[in-house]
Amino acid sequence: MQPEYGADKLSSCTKDICAYECYRNGQRFVFVDTPGINNQNMPQSEVFIKTARWLEETYRRSIMLAGLLYTHSIADNSRSAIDMECFQLLRHLCGNKAADRVQLVSTMWDEVEQRAANKVERTVMKIQWQSLIQAGACLKRFDNTSETAWNIVQGLGSTKKALLLQKRLMDMGRALKETTAGYFGEAKGTSWPFANFCPKKGGRIDLEETIATQRSALRLTPPGHRGRFVSLVNLSNSLHKQFILGGTLADLDEIIALRQAALECNPPTPDRCMSLLDLANGLRGKYQRLGVDADLAEAIKHACTASVQCPVEQDASCRNCIASCVELRAKKCRASAPTVQAIDSCAGSLQVKQIIRNVVTEVTKTLPLRLLNTYTGALCDRDAQISCFEDSIQYNELLSSAHDLDIPECKLSIRNTILEFFGYATLSHRWGTGEPLLRNIQGHSIYDLNGGEGFAKLQSFCALTLRHGYGWAWSDTCCIDKDSSSELQEAIGYMFSWYHHSSLTIVHLSDVSLTTPFTDSVWFKRGWTLQELLASPRVLFYTMDWLLYMNCTSPNHKEDGAILTELQKVTRIGKPQLRNFSPGVDHARSKLRWASTRHTTRAEDVAYSLFGIFQVSLPIIYGENAQGALGRLLAEIISQSGDVSILDWVGEASSFHSYFPTSLTPYQTVPGVQSVPSDPSNHNDVDREKEHELYNVLAQLPSPRFLGRRLALPCIVHRIIRVKLLGVSSTTYHNYEIVASGLTPLKLCLPCRLQEGSAPGLPYALVRPWSPKSLHVLPHGDGSGSLLEWLRRPFNALLLKSSLHNEYKRIASDCLIEAHMQDLASLANFECQTLEVV
Repeated sequence: MQPEYGADKLSSCTKDICAYECYRNGQRFVFVDTPGINNQNMPQSEVFIKTARWLEETYRRSIMLAGLLYTHSIADNSRSAIDMECFQLLRHLCGNKAADRVQLVSTMWDEVEQRAANKVERTVMKIQWQSLIQAGACLKRFDNTSETAWNIVQGLGSTKKALLLQKRLMDMGRALKETTAGYFGEAKGTSWPFANFCPKKGGRIDLEETIATQRSALRLTPPGHRGRFVSLVNLSNSLHKQFILGGTLADLDEIIALRQAALECNPPTPDRCMSLLDLANGLRGKYQRLGVDADLAEAIKHACTASVQCPVEQDASCRNCIASCVELRAKKCRASAPTVQAIDSCAGSLQVKQIIRNVVTEVTKTLPLRLLNTYTGALCDRDAQISCFEDSIQYNELLSSAHDLDIPECKLSIRNTILEFFGYATLSHRWGTGEPLLRNIQGHSIYDLNGGEGFAKLQSFCALTLRHGYGWAWSDTCCIDKDSSSELQEAIGYMFSWYHHSSLTIVHLSDVSLTTPFTDSVWFKRGWTLQELLASPRVLFYTMDWLLYMNCTSPNHKEDGAILTELQKVTRIGKPQLRNFSPGVDHARSKLRWASTRHTTRAEDVAYSLFGIFQVSLPIIYGENAQGALGRLLAEIISQSGDVSILDWVGEASSFHSYFPTSLTPYQTVPGVQSVPSDPSNHNDVDREKEHELYNVLAQLPSPRFLGRRLALPCIVHRIIRVKLLGVSSTTYHNYEIVASGLTPLKLCLPCRLQEGSAPGLPYALVRPWSPKSLHVLPHGDGSGSLLEWLRRPFNALLLKSSLHNEYKRIASDCLIEAHMQDLASLANFECQTLEVV
């Protein structure tokens, strides 16, 4: 292809491949403009075919690239799954060895505010570009000036390299479908028209003649001949091309036989890995034709074997092959890392090894106790997880390369590599029938097991995790030993953290299809799923058929506007909390309201499922009643936060404590009090003096505390000085007129019988719980009368009855008692003290 125009003719939305030339300082530069992989005006498959054909043709003519520019507008803060897949396809097209020829260029810096642009750049580097940057790609900025443009171009250097796709097509004679990029495209569901990628007429020997020639060559290389492996591979590849163009099952059987024979030649590791994948794909194709389970089982076995032998650039091909096979098996049920001898030379210094060991220890502490290896399907404990890493290519590459870096760079490189290796996905779902437990899968590969819907769900989850590029998966069904009370205690304590540190949480909605909204799913009614939703930084929702909900391709459904709005509606949780939730005992009343409509199979789990959300550490005591579990949780929240708002509820009192409800249901109601217009001018100097005295008294009260089922509650006490029975409205309810110090008289309908009469013999009081934290929102001394305004508001009073031992107990908890301060003169009658409530 001859250059046509100057570089100023480059287009941002080209549909063809064109070359342009320009000169600078006596140097000639040729730019090749190709359609973008995510071009909206062309099918992705057409772009890929066109680019691949051009790369093959230029490589045949010994033309190689000095570099490759990949641009991303820094003004675009969207990161769709399609963009990420396109970038991954670019990576597989280039290969790791040619990654240093890639310049990752962020543009539009002159049109975006600097701080926002820096944030977008960090996000793109971390999520999309990280893999190529680690492989050697350079990061550049273009600010719409010729100076930065030429700095980017000159940074490419003068050396040239072949891309991985060119080597696969020409040096190894593979079909496009059999290249690493081709495997990736097929695994992502792209319908590549590989039949269109055929030899041009007159450009090569006809395919049938090629096959005949290769058969002859094979006959001339008997077993043991050093060229037999190449002859077997070449013939099987040509037959595979013929099969794609419309071959028969007999062709496929011959392809499988040839690939099995190629493996018997004991080829070197890279070729053996590719041969295993070729054989696995052939067996998978046969299973798709005939449906014989043994073919699929053998395909999975060969793909798993390949995964522990392949070099890094073939890792994605292994993942996708395993995932495709497992998904086929799971679909029917519904109707590792590479091993290389560790380098023990001076290249891996003792200092580097120690840094690696320290980082591995630090990272694995945050991992679940057990994880499923998505390459092999094996369940691995902590020691097995570390062993997998030490047997991996990533570990050996760190040993051989990290010592060339200075200590800060070395530590950063090691940390990033280890974090990427141990990235894992968590499953969030509603338990169904036949869920596999630890004892069902321990010592087995989940890919070899058949056991109904539960096993199919686990296999589909692991396959999907593998497709997303993660080697580890965690499910609450089989990764916890539920027969061990100590392990169960530890798991519940760490579960929020495990979801929070996961790279991805996959939510499987077994009752949602592509045509139904997920707001009706029972997943939103379960107790444990609230924690899983809030803890997980990145979430993807999948339907019953393991398809993305609403076909949403956003890499994080928590960042998608439409889905986030639905989530807010069904959960009643604000968008900021959904996107970035912080656990703890603050805002306790709101968190209890979020959980108030959810249910669990075991009654105690209503409380246990909230331990992580409130970040409390309490014993797990299965067998205690639900009221005991909830009571212990509420007592801990009170003790840590002093938040008395959780005492403001109406309903049945708990047997654990009279100040706590029997369930979370009363928290569905948001406490409401009428606001009173503020008018500081109504307060005279006498009022100010009383306010000052009351302020000092309240400031001296301690925080609420809970000890031995006794609540030491600071409060403003209004003693009841007269009780008069007005009548009986039914056999259980009594109408009373009640007069309490400092309050306007009340008329109440209560389910209990009160002692009538006047003080001092009455044992009753109406109280307003108090916490010293309330003073933070009531500034004193600014002349605003803020405390007086607060006291004038109506409040929900709690009715207490004292005993002979000076203990109090809440009564009539199922009645709402709205009380009003009588007047400012009544401040003198206020009692501020701490009561012991049982």
